[in-house]
Amino acid sequence: MLSDYLNNDRIRVCDRLDNWQQAIELAGEPLLREGVISRRYIEEIIAEHRRTGPYYVLAPGVAMPHSRPENGSHGIGLSLLVVKDGVAFGSDGNDPVRLIFLLAAKDADSHISLISSLAELLDDEDNIALLASGDPAVLHSLIRRY
Repeated sequence: MLSDYLNNDRIRVCDRLDNWQQAIELAGEPLLREGVISRRYIEEIIAEHRRTGPYYVLAPGVAMPHSRPENGSHGIGLSLLVVKDGVAFGSDGNDPVRLIFLLAAKDADSHISLISSLAELLDDEDNIALLASGDPAVLHSLIRRY
């Protein structure tokens, strides 16, 4: 299931970034380039973060930025940005974030199975550590299993 959404073009690995805004921009680029989301979608994630904080940081080292479908999502999409050194999102106890899964949904329900597969992958701390390594072979092997 995850491999249907996370292909080579939607996975990026970098050593470090300056801030969370840069991480969201970079994580969103593949979906923006493919037309799954509009520029407004990324802007809305950043604006909501500024209003309410890092609502999308799910666990230590893991974030899933997303916005409402009407804010510029044109379909279901998922991208992954691995920041090896991590980046601060301002989430007490969860920074630094190393895995940024940017999610787009076209409605309230169609992405539920995608979220379920992602939750299953992230339920194992060993998987999180392996993903955070940024090793392309490991990333693809894990993603194909879920």
